[in-house]
Amino acid sequence: MFAIITNVGFTMGYFLPDVLPVWYLPKELLVDFLVAFALALGVNVVFFPVTSRTIFMVTSRFEGN
Repeated sequence: MFAIITNVGFTMGYFLPDVLPVWYLPKELLVDFLVAFALALGVNVVFFPVTSRTIFMVTSRFEGN
């Protein structure tokens, strides 16, 4: 994660016209990464267990259990 933030910061910081947006760029990147991690956690906690149970129940019906 640190390497991605560093690479994006060094790449995008060059194109910013003033110093003030450069100070807010790491904060915005960190917030974006935390939102992405929260979304991934929600999908991992809610979506995958439901689909795994559905697949398990469907395969167990075909096995005769």
